[in-house]
Amino acid sequence: MSPLHSTCPICDATVELPPDVGASEVVRCGDCGADLEVQALDPPVLVEAPAEEEDWGE
Repeated sequence: MSPLHSTCPICDATVELPPDVGASEVVRCGDCGADLEVQALDPPVLVEAPAEEEDWGE
């Protein structure tokens, strides 16, 4: 099985996805460092991952 590739929506770099990646997982762009969420696998689609809000224990 060949590795999955997609394009970073931030910098347009090619991002290689791990062979065991699943939908909704977060990967990092090697070029710009953006956190990207895998939205779909066939074909692979990446979107900018939502920023995590701080959890102050409330």
